[in-house]
Amino acid sequence: APAISGDGCTVAWSVPGEPGGEQVDPGPQPSTALAADDGTNPDDGANPDDGTNPDDGANPGDGSDLVADPQPLQAPSAPARLFVAERCADPVVTTEVTPTAAADVLGSPALSQDGAVLVVSSGVAVLRFDRTATGFQETATLAPEPSQPPVVVAPPVDLSDDGSVVVFAAGVDPLDPSTLSVYRSDRAAATDTLSVVAPSAHGPSVSGDGTVVAYSVVDAASGASTVTIRSGSAAAVPLGAGARPQISGDGNHVVYESESAVQVTSWTGDGTVAFETFDTLALGATPSPTASGAAIDRHAATIATDEIGGELVDTDITLSS
Repeated sequence: APAISGDGCTVAWSVPGEPGGEQVDPGPQPSTALAADDGTNPDDGANPDDGTNPDDGANPGDGSDLVADPQPLQAPSAPARLFVAERCADPVVTTEVTPTAAADVLGSPALSQDGAVLVVSSGVAVLRFDRTATGFQETATLAPEPSQPPVVVAPPVDLSDDGSVVVFAAGVDPLDPSTLSVYRSDRAAATDTLSVVAPSAHGPSVSGDGTVVAYSVVDAASGASTVTIRSGSAAAVPLGAGARPQISGDGNHVVYESESAVQVTSWTGDGTVAFETFDTLALGATPSPTASGAAIDRHAATIATDEIGGELVDTDITLSS
């Protein structure tokens, strides 16, 4: 799932890590432990105590320090990798972006409009990279406070146009949305401030200017999700039952999955209902009709969906204008 900058010049993508190879039997190893003194090996003077191996009592001959059989060795695994291609360079330049700490997994990256900021999930945090004269350098590790059990960052990760706002969901169990919370990170003067947008929420998407966040809130009683938008500290506005919302770049339109359809909502600008459903795109499967969720362009002129085929092997991509 590659990301492309708004100007089309920068493309970023991650490559999964490689698991370790088969276990390797190290073969028989000689034991150096002292056997318990059971009297079966009397001192015949063949190894007189000449002081080179003084008995300090650290290894009493009680058999408590016998060496266990050697265990198979696991071949090391290769970490996940992150790449960036600068398409507007002549010739095209592709480089590897190296995190400070190797990660077993890297999610789908997100890029700012000019391609100068790159964010990606490492599973335990969101890594932020900024373009420098020598390439992309990691400038921040965004994650909630450590906890037990450890917090996991769930996809997706989204980024505002200028790269100053990052949104993501994290919690103890990414498979249980009720354990997740939606966070946003605001950068000012190279300092990142992390705050909670909503608890028991998942699937965040941020508008281009970074002011509006769309996400799904999990109802504690039913476990169902409601797509919601929030602008700054204003009250949250529910849009309808569904998940995986995507907000347009201008912040005026939200698409999301609801049962076997994609709902298209738009800002009304007046009245008691802030957003109104203007269109419904029927899909064939339920409850998760698409592979990746609906995608929307900056001004909601085009919506793309990738509907999963009946045999889960074919995916049809549809554009709606």
